Amino acid sequence: MGRASGPPFALAARAADAQRRVPEELLHGLHAGVKNGSLIPVLCAAASRLIGIPLLLDAIVTYLPAPSERPDVHARDAKQNDVVVATSADAPLAALVFKTVADPYVGKLSYFRVYGGTFRSDSQVVNATRGKPERVGQIYFV
Repeated sequence: MGRASGPPFALAARAADAQRRVPEELLHGLHAGVKNGSLIPVLCAAASRLIGIPLLLDAIVTYLPAPSERPDVHARDAKQNDVVVATSADAPLAALVFKTVADPYVGKLSYFRVYGGTFRSDSQVVNATRGKPERVGQIYFV
């Protein structure tokens, strides 16, 4: 019962009222609720039939926080020391490869997420696990 009286539920109750609402106020409230973790959007789509994909992408842009709105990330370096990774483009590169696949036509593809810094094609990065530099080839956006 205590959670039902929180700001996201009050905002939802106000939106359900028959009175005229300002869309910016509602969007700002939903964005703020998702950003602070008190709201979790649930959306449905069927990717194989392209049903709901434009609405899903619009909702991602509208409701989810931008990378610049996120706080700094806490991580560990290769020596297991705690470090803080700044989430700005000017910071040193910090990225995590979460999947690598071998494509018979393209070669080895690695999917990664950039936490801070800028990832550029045709450059070298240091693999923190191995402690060795690796060459970055072409970057494809998925």
